[in-house]
Amino acid sequence: MATLPVHSHHRAPLLHTLSQHIPSTTAATLLHAAPSTVRNAKRGDYSGSDLLQQHYPHGVKRQKLSSERRAELTDFLDVACPTKSGERHHTHHQFTTNQLLYDSYRRFTANPISFHSFLLFKRLMRVRQAGRYLGQFDCSRCITLNKLQFKNPLTAEEESDLRHCQKHQQTSFLNASIIS
Repeated sequence: MATLPVHSHHRAPLLHTLSQHIPSTTAATLLHAAPSTVRNAKRGDYSGSDLLQQHYPHGVKRQKLSSERRAELTDFLDVACPTKSGERHHTHHQFTTNQLLYDSYRRFTANPISFHSFLLFKRLMRVRQAGRYLGQFDCSRCITLNKLQFKNPLTAEEESDLRHCQKHQQTSFLNASIIS
């Protein structure tokens, strides 16, 4: 017991099994544990524990998000936080608050992750808060569309701006297809 790590998942079931019919103070001395740890282990139900095998490989950090949920979140952040045109590096820029972005994400997906995990993943993707400068080649209508597209509920003024931005996007798409 002394060689087991303090936070080993085998420790409590072993203490529970080995300390049966022995006073806690005596078991604590024999098993190199605190008396309170032995008492807590005696009270616990470890009938479902498996002492012969580990559920996860030792030394491997298991992923907490499935690859599908991770891809879904990455796709959402790619669309909601676009890269400014003309940038050398692929950097996402956030044009709304964290709460509005998370609310949009919750409406976008059927199985959202927590707000805290969302912020950690956003930090991992290096999403930056956008300043007021739009960039040399960025269109203010396109930026406004990216901002308003995920916001809900919209005010009357924002709905009007959204209609104008969508109309602008349709006309710019038509112009691009004509030029091609």
